[in-house]
Amino acid sequence: MTRSRGFTLIELTIAIVLLAIGLLALTGALAQALRVTTDARVAHAAMREVEGIADSIAEASVATSGERHRPGYRVEWTPAGCIASGCVRVMAILPRDTLSLLTALR
Repeated sequence: MTRSRGFTLIELTIAIVLLAIGLLALTGALAQALRVTTDARVAHAAMREVEGIADSIAEASVATSGERHRPGYRVEWTPAGCIASGCVRVMAILPRDTLSLLTALR
């Protein structure tokens, strides 16, 4: 009795299941990478705004306080005490992190 060559139904089913598991894992990794990239973009935009506000406050030499709301974060600035001169702390509050910058008034 000769045996025909090829794959059995069970072998094909196992191969398809393994392929599906691999594709699901790849999809999950891509989704996670997209989330991380989006978070990094928001953090970068927040830090640019924090630096801009800190520079503006330092140039004006006025210790003010305020707040701005942006998609994905908000920026707050308040006067902070320094030994030599007045300072302002500028913070970007993100969903999972807080970026902070302390600037001295000129």
